[in-house]
Amino acid sequence: MQNTVNFVRGQVEVEIDTPFPERFLNLCVRNGIAFWGLCRTPGGRLRARMLRKDFLRLRPVMRSLAGNVRLVRKSGLPFFLWKFRQRYVLLMGLLACLGVLAWMSGYIWEIELTGLETLPSDVIMNQLEGFGVKTGAPSRSIHAPTVRDEMLLLNDDLVWLTINIHGSRAVVELRERIHMPEFFPANIPCDIIARRGGLILSATVRQGETLVQPGQTVTQGQTLVSGALTSEGAETRYVHAAADIRARTWYELTGVLAPGTAVTPSGGSPVVRRSLIIFGRRVNLYTGGCILPQGYGKINQSTRWALPGGWVLPLVWQTETYTPYQTGGALAHETSEDLLRKTLMDRLERDRGGGDLLATTVVFTRGGDFLQARLTAECEELIGVERTISR
Repeated sequence: MQNTVNFVRGQVEVEIDTPFPERFLNLCVRNGIAFWGLCRTPGGRLRARMLRKDFLRLRPVMRSLAGNVRLVRKSGLPFFLWKFRQRYVLLMGLLACLGVLAWMSGYIWEIELTGLETLPSDVIMNQLEGFGVKTGAPSRSIHAPTVRDEMLLLNDDLVWLTINIHGSRAVVELRERIHMPEFFPANIPCDIIARRGGLILSATVRQGETLVQPGQTVTQGQTLVSGALTSEGAETRYVHAAADIRARTWYELTGVLAPGTAVTPSGGSPVVRRSLIIFGRRVNLYTGGCILPQGYGKINQSTRWALPGGWVLPLVWQTETYTPYQTGGALAHETSEDLLRKTLMDRLERDRGGGDLLATTVVFTRGGDFLQARLTAECEELIGVERTISR
């Protein structure tokens, strides 16, 4: 911030040659001459930076010290504008540009979403646009608390939303609702059963009767902790069983990949088309039609122009690269295996109940044009789930 202030006020870099440097510093302090970046040059001179107005007060001080001061460099807005003192057209153009920038800074030219995990971004953007948060909207017209309340009422999967405006950029921060697994109230009796078969590693029971011990093998649906407590000479008492049952589990998943078609570059020359988007309107900087024949793959790269400090401009430079391709032949062996392996690993992450993944093995077999894979995984996880007791 201080550097910006110094630039606006104008600053100079000077070199001082005096036989009394200590006295020079004392006189500067006494006369209120501020400087910074003081250093000594290899020739024994002092070099410092100061404001333009303080430089004008420095010469009387140097005459009393029998020294001299040399201007090394000057920078800042006053010196820049001084160059245009007789160039009225350029000065008016500069002032017009500053006016346009000041006008555009009052509008939103970029919207950024953060915190999205499962909700589609295009749906959220359409909803925000319906509440006035869109490209080209005046910043002062966006009332963040109202938009927040309307968005939370419209989306049950959102629990928190805020809008921060930085210059011409609006940053929308969201938090999605975390759906907890179903739990029964503490006053409803229930057992703990095995969600999946496995080898019991540990059983931490907080309430209920333990029916399994570490080292024991259990099957899916088997009761691990009972909520029915019995004792001699008394009626059965039913409680809400609570426990953490950790077990070693094994998964075996299979998948088949049908023969696919490989897409490879044809070796032809790519077609590059550039365009400029101004205030949301596209200006094509190429000739010819907009539609290319089949057999071209498209890569779109967009660069939004912005000024330092978060001032986004309504200008987007867009480059579209069309690369010719040809189809034919089967997918490469390594590509097919990687695709099938990733599919099985995604299924495994959805099926297992968290915990640690200890080891995985994938075996591929090929039968004709089909590729088959069998994934075996060893995990360590919590397998206990609640089940109500029917009385």
